[in-house]
Formats: sequence, structure tokens, C-alpha cells
Amino acid sequence: TEDGILEMDAMLCEGRTALRKWLDSSRPYGDNVVRPRAKIVRHHLTTSRIRFESAELAEGRTYFQTLTDIGLDHFGYYVDQFRNVDGEWLIAHRRVRLQWRAPDSFIRLNGENPS
Repeated sequence: TEDGILEMDAMLCEGRTALRKWLDSSRPYGDNVVRPRAKIVRHHLTTSRIRFESAELAEGRTYFQTLTDIGLDHFGYYVDQFRNVDGEWLIAHRRVRLQWRAPDSFIRLNGENPS
């Protein structure tokens, strides 16, 4: 949605314009969060469940896994809130829940230093 929110441990991005700016940046996670050595990143969505609360609102959970040049890099799930905007279901709020990451994952959590 235009006012959508993407929430992760290391950042909060509010609004479509801010999200596009973050995605278009050359290092969207910053120097202390992502190891620059990931040459490929493939993001795979798996099981998904969506529950419609009304004709305007829904919530869901979708599991994901991310593969990089090291193999399985990390996995977790999204907790989503959807909103019906002019007949189109859009993500209004996505919270990323990381469940596991490889020791040499490109993801770094708050307070960790890249090696």
C-alpha cells in the first residue's frame, strides 16, 4: 500500500517511496548488516496461509528460505497484514521473522560486526 510498512530486526521502512529507495540502494541493509560477499541471492516463498478478516482486511503468514553462493543462507516467515485497495489486495504491513541463519550468512543482526 502507499503507506505500507516493512519491519525487520535491523530496520523499519514506512511508505512506498521509502521502500523503493531502500530497495534501489546499492547496499540496502547497510555496512554493518550485510556481508558484501553474497554474489547471488535467491529468495523462495513456500507455505502460505491467509485469513480474511473482512472484505477490506486480511492477515497471513508465509514461510521463506534464501539461497546464496554459500547454499541455504537463512529462513523464516513473514507476518502480513493485507488491505483491499480498489479491489486489489496489497500488503499493508510485513514483519519479517528470521528463524535461522548460517554462521557465514550475509545477514547480520543488530549489534553484530561483519567478519
